[in-house]
Amino acid sequence: MNRKKIFFSGLAFSVFIFICGNSSAFSHPSNRNHLYSSFYFPTPKDTTSAAADTADNDIKYREFIFQNEYGTNSVVKGRINGKLPYSEPGFTYNALSGFNCGFTITRLLGKYNIWDEKDLTAGWDFDFTDSWDGSIAYAHQFYNSQTPKLNSVLDNSIIGETGYDFNIIYTSITAESDFGSIKSKAKKKNNSLSDFSLIYAISHLFEIDHLFRKKKKDELDIEPKISWEGGTQNSYDQYFKKKAENTQGYTYNPVKSPTAFSTLNYEFSLPITYTIGHFSIVPEWDYYLPQNVISADVSSKPYGIGILTLSYTFRKPK
Repeated sequence: MNRKKIFFSGLAFSVFIFICGNSSAFSHPSNRNHLYSSFYFPTPKDTTSAAADTADNDIKYREFIFQNEYGTNSVVKGRINGKLPYSEPGFTYNALSGFNCGFTITRLLGKYNIWDEKDLTAGWDFDFTDSWDGSIAYAHQFYNSQTPKLNSVLDNSIIGETGYDFNIIYTSITAESDFGSIKSKAKKKNNSLSDFSLIYAISHLFEIDHLFRKKKKDELDIEPKISWEGGTQNSYDQYFKKKAENTQGYTYNPVKSPTAFSTLNYEFSLPITYTIGHFSIVPEWDYYLPQNVISADVSSKPYGIGILTLSYTFRKPK
C-alpha cells in the first residue's frame, strides 16, 4: 500500500473516531485564535476560578502571552534539512478588537548553536458567525547569515485563514504567500522571488474540565489534526542554487519543477494541552509524509518530531 492510500485510510478512520467520540464529555470551541501556529501561540482559557466555566463566553480579555517552544527538528512546509533542534522564546499580545502582534526568536541547538530566525508579526482575528471564523496576518523574518533553513531566502509572509466548526469536526483552509528578494552574483542585482501554498486541515477537540482539581479549575485538551499542504518550491530551489555557488564541489540538480504547484506534504499532529491557572504545557507529536521533493539533499522519507511548549498568559478584562 502506498503512502497516499495509507494517509487517506487514516483520514477516514480518524473521521470515524471523531464522530463516535462526540459526546457530552467533550466540547469543541467555535473560535480558533491564531490558526497559523508557526507564528502564533495557543491562547489557553482562563482557569483561575470555577466561575471561568461561563466567564469565557461573557468577558473579553486583553492577553499577554509569554512562551518558549522546544522542538527536536525545524520543519518548513514538510521539509527538513538535517537535524536542527531548536528553542524559540517569544511574546504575543491579543487586543479586544481582534488585533494581535508578537515576536519570536529562534536559537538552533546542537551542531549550529546560533541565534537564527527572528519573526515580527501583526494580524487580525475575526468571527463571521458563531461557527465561522477567520484571520489575516503579516510576518517579517530576519535570518542569521549562517542559517541552514531552507526558506531563508524569503523574509516576508502574508497569511489568510478561514475555519468552520461543524461540531463533529473543525475544518480550516490557509493561504500563504511568501516573498522576498535575492542578489544575483551574475547579474549583480536583486531579483524578486515568491512562493504560494495552501493548507487544508480537519481536527476535533476533546476537552476535559476539572481533570485533577475541582475547586481551582484545570483542563486537558487533546486535538488530533490531519492536514494536506500544496504549493510551489521556488525558495527551496534558490536555497540549493545559493549553496552550489558558495560550496566548492557541490552541484545541484533539481528533480522537480520548483514553479509547479504540487502536493508538499501530508501531516498528522497530536497536541495535548494541560492548563491550570495562567500556565499551560503542551507536548506535541507531528508526523510528516513529504511529497515531490526537488533535491536529493532533502529527505523524502516519513519522519516524526516532538515539540514541548510552555506558556504563561496574563489577562486583563475589558
